[in-house]
Amino acid sequence: MQHPHAIRLSFRILSWAALLAAPTLLGATGCKGNHRGDGSGISCMSSDDCAAATFCKFGLDAVCGAGDQTGTCEPIPAACTQDFTPVCGCDGMNYANACAANAAGASVASRGECGPVVTPAGASADSCSAQNSSCGAGKYCHFTVAENCGLGGEAGTCELEPNSCTGEIVPVCGCDRETYNNECLARAAGASVWSLGACPGLGDACSAVGPSCGVGQFCSFSIADGCGNSPGVCEAIPEMCNQEFLPVCACNRTTYNNECLAHAAGVSVAGPGACP
Repeated sequence: MQHPHAIRLSFRILSWAALLAAPTLLGATGCKGNHRGDGSGISCMSSDDCAAATFCKFGLDAVCGAGDQTGTCEPIPAACTQDFTPVCGCDGMNYANACAANAAGASVASRGECGPVVTPAGASADSCSAQNSSCGAGKYCHFTVAENCGLGGEAGTCELEPNSCTGEIVPVCGCDRETYNNECLARAAGASVWSLGACPGLGDACSAVGPSCGVGQFCSFSIADGCGNSPGVCEAIPEMCNQEFLPVCACNRTTYNNECLAHAAGVSVAGPGACP
């Protein structure tokens, strides 16, 4: 929206022609937080970031938003078919199909019905996962570096957050995409360690398997990189995009109206045109 002091128009010269031109002007400049005019199409980390009647939809590879992966605000379906192709929702509930999950405001965690929570041999009964990392006050869901923040479905263990840490400087990248001076400080903040060393920042090399780029960034791959077959570069997630219609298929197998909207959802473009 233009600043009120930028253009001053009196009511006497406001014409219907100006009113008709307004949507075109807005579409040309882009509008932060409302790419499609109904509150959908913007990047999100939870449904709290989305407008009414929309929800934060994550692709299957986004693991329900684990590791601060982003989704896209999408309209909640008003009606669904009756086909029975069961899915497990990110809320841990079983649904007859993906549309039914979306109608409940839930993304799909996996195809098929939700499996029972299994505690790995030798692990605490206080197990957790990237999809369900709630461990209670003073605890966090701990993953080893080899478990890659649980993004591959590995089970974590609820452990106590340290009350105090040393001041040693041995940087680590946390599963929350933040850099900490040492592993203890990451745990004290409720984060497991994704990798040793600082998290990659703007302009740094990155990969599809992590660690992920910092908050507000995404790992950008060129089409030739094949969505991560070669290293990418950390780039800032766009804050606004225009409304041009040049469909692209993104690396999360979702079609976006243009490349900018794909980047705003934190994903690179796999190829031009809609996904098959």
